[in-house]
Amino acid sequence: MNPVLDSRQAETRVEVAHGSTLAFGGLRMARQIGREEKIPILGDAPGIGKLFKSKRRQKKMSDLYFFVTPHLISR
Repeated sequence: MNPVLDSRQAETRVEVAHGSTLAFGGLRMARQIGREEKIPILGDAPGIGKLFKSKRRQKKMSDLYFFVTPHLISR
């Protein structure tokens, strides 16, 4: 099975005080997955093939959140 690579993108500008935490979210993704399982040969037979296979659909939702806490470093 190959890995799934997804990308989400957002752009914003904020000012955050030293040591305060910024919560950034709302990057929602919906993915629909379909799968078919069947008995070899019988699942491909015309007419009766439907009796020997099943189809499944699944919808997955995911949310992405970032929590950023800046700290100033002096040298």
